[in-house]
This record gives sequence, structure tokens and C-alpha cells, in this order.
Amino acid sequence: MYRTIEQAYAYLKELDPNTALTKYYLRVLCQTNQITVLNIGSKFLIQLESLCDFLKIKLCEN
Repeated sequence: MYRTIEQAYAYLKELDPNTALTKYYLRVLCQTNQITVLNIGSKFLIQLESLCDFLKIKLCEN
């Protein structure tokens, strides 16, 4: 499942309200191809599984 940076950030905040990760850091991960993304125009769509694998967290299915 793909999410915008805003949605991915909201997901991380839901998992850990005190997270130190920022939207800027998520954008850097996208720009440096450290996580799987789709580029739609100037927008990044983050593959949530890839982000969770990168951060070594278990994906919570809702």
C-alpha cells in the first residue's frame, strides 16, 4: 500500500506519538531511494512496507 509523505508521517505518529522522525526525513529517504516510492509528478508515494522494513518496525494492519 502506498501513502503520501503526510499519510506515512501520520501512520508513524500513530504508532509512536513521541517519534523524532520528521516529514523532511521521510522526503530525504524518498529522494535518496532508500525506500521504495512512486513518483507522481512532484509527489512521492511511499510504499509503507518498504518504510517499515527500513525502520525495522512491524507493519500494523488496521
